[in-house]
Amino acid sequence: MLKKFRELLVPNNTKNLDFTEKTVTVKQNELILRKSRVTDTLDFMSLQKEVYDYQPWPAQIVQMELRNKKALYLSLEHSKKLVGFIGVSIVNDVEVHITNIAVSPDFQRQGIGHLLINQVMDYFRNLGYKQMSLEVDTTNTDAIRLYEAFSFNVRKLQEKYYVKNNHDAYEMITDL
Repeated sequence: MLKKFRELLVPNNTKNLDFTEKTVTVKQNELILRKSRVTDTLDFMSLQKEVYDYQPWPAQIVQMELRNKKALYLSLEHSKKLVGFIGVSIVNDVEVHITNIAVSPDFQRQGIGHLLINQVMDYFRNLGYKQMSLEVDTTNTDAIRLYEAFSFNVRKLQEKYYVKNNHDAYEMITDL
């Protein structure tokens, strides 16, 4: 988990990560995609509890990430309710890293994960970044299939990466 936050220790000499709110339609649902705010913290935590089998990031970590000038978090809302989010941190001048992604069970298998990943890939490609990485639990076959659809490949196996359940993680990477 510390790897995800190492960028906070590096001086911030990156571009401003602004994002213009937009309306998107997925499976006849009109959704709002916008830059996440610190006021989204409780919604992030609630959605993580719905999606993951383990304790979500503590509120302080969520708030720290949402304030991080070297990270972009996008929120996806339906009828003013958070139904998904994705976070990406800048690793270096070449690589960005997906730190977290979650989609409400009610909206899964509708293309929301694809939409969120497409948005951040296009965003960071347009800023000149060349690669995107992430970690995924080796037992999460649905997520692995999603990432493989974007040409993510295993860079290495990280044994017992997830402290809560001692699961291994694949570190995956793709070109932008």
